Amino acid sequence: MYEDFSDEAREVLVLAGDEARNLGHDHIGREHLLLGLLRRRGGHGLAEARQHALREFGPGRDGRTLGELMLTTAVKQALTDARSAAGTAPVNPDHLMAAVRGRALDDGDELLDLASDPDSVTAQALATLDIGLEQLRGAVQAVRRV
Repeated sequence: MYEDFSDEAREVLVLAGDEARNLGHDHIGREHLLLGLLRRRGGHGLAEARQHALREFGPGRDGRTLGELMLTTAVKQALTDARSAAGTAPVNPDHLMAAVRGRALDDGDELLDLASDPDSVTAQALATLDIGLEQLRGAVQAVRRV
């Protein structure tokens, strides 16, 4: 799946997964990809970035997450953008950084990712309002068309 990625870019993805697991998250989001990039580049500012991720996205489950991590829609798009930016060259960490920083965060994607996990606070809050995932998806799409 990542044969067109350099060894360094693959390392960033592994580090991003490790960061997500350490934060107790069950997915790899843009914040984890940024943490992986920071960690690979020597970690300057890494502790502060982790704290920011915890403030923004909250702690995950208690302890280190085990099992497969899902990629958020935003990360999937960033990987696609990085592949496009690389052209025929292997995707490298600079392509990943440009893709993560260059795309405006679409919080609708993040909202849908959170709502798709039935154990998330987002999904549970929507359920108390009798709003299902498909209804939310339709609302996000309608807002994007405005």
